[in-house]
Amino acid sequence: MVDEFPALVAQRNHLASLIVRRRLHIDEAQFEKLAYGPRHAGLADTYRLRKLADRQRSGPVDCRQERILAGLNAHSGLVDDLLRICLQSFPDASQPAAQAQKTQCSDHILDHATLSSGPELYKLLCIWPIGESRDRGAVTLDPHYAEAYRWLAMNHWMGWVHSGGPTESNRDVALQLARKAVVIDPNDAGCRWVLAYLLAYARDFAEADAQFAKAIELDPNEADTFAALSHITVLAGRIDEGLEHARKAFRLNPFPASWYYLALGQAQYAAGQYEAAVETLRRDETYRTSSRRFLAASLAQLGRLDEARAETELFLVANPGFSTRHWAVTEPFRDARTLDHFVDGYRKAGLPA
Repeated sequence: MVDEFPALVAQRNHLASLIVRRRLHIDEAQFEKLAYGPRHAGLADTYRLRKLADRQRSGPVDCRQERILAGLNAHSGLVDDLLRICLQSFPDASQPAAQAQKTQCSDHILDHATLSSGPELYKLLCIWPIGESRDRGAVTLDPHYAEAYRWLAMNHWMGWVHSGGPTESNRDVALQLARKAVVIDPNDAGCRWVLAYLLAYARDFAEADAQFAKAIELDPNEADTFAALSHITVLAGRIDEGLEHARKAFRLNPFPASWYYLALGQAQYAAGQYEAAVETLRRDETYRTSSRRFLAASLAQLGRLDEARAETELFLVANPGFSTRHWAVTEPFRDARTLDHFVDGYRKAGLPA
């Protein structure tokens, strides 16, 4: 079966080129000449983009391939390097415009070209780490665009939860952006569930539950609401309810995002349905994402320790700063027994304490 990876690579490559072209005020033909011209014939080898775009999953996956995939996730680094290579290709790299760009390579601002590429591409870009100025571009172009605020809130949530370091700044900004999205459009169920999700991570569970309920009241067919609610409900120890929320999300959305499978696999693990969790988490849609930690834990609970350790090794290639301790204190658990169950699986799988 042909997997979806080539399409994802193509989308990410396209977004990177859009940002670079916008920043350098060049058209597509100029970009291709600068980035892929004779002077930089090794660019495709450097990023593996073209090679990976043609790749189909076959055979075992090794750590080298995982490092390539993890590197591809570093979207801001890709943009930085494309900018650098294009600037080096200018006939006069010392010209003022080029020099000015060299000092701003990490300042990735969402622009109209990105927004006009469609909402799915926009959301893909919003959830990648794209620098401290990530909250300025789209909302500057349209300060009343609620969806921009809510996805930027989720962007900061990624830094808050997955950075492995100080989280206060990202937490405060994420909540501020999510609240602003609701103020702009209080009748948008998407804005409501994002706020609810972040409030749960802030341990404001009563308000989180109220916002989830409001999201369902506004749109009982919003699949993302139920996928997000599944995650929060499982961590509250209401595992059967969490499983039902995950399944409902799949029923409502025939083309689910990868994180739906993470939510379902997590719920299956919590319910002790380890074989089902392994089947879910090995699907192409979610394999090689952060859901791999649950896959490793499920395999470990089944006694398949060699497979579990192999998945742990691959997970840590893409998440070298992961620790069970940081994860446990960051995730919005409300049930100690459920937390202990996950920590036990992580320990057996060899994930760092």
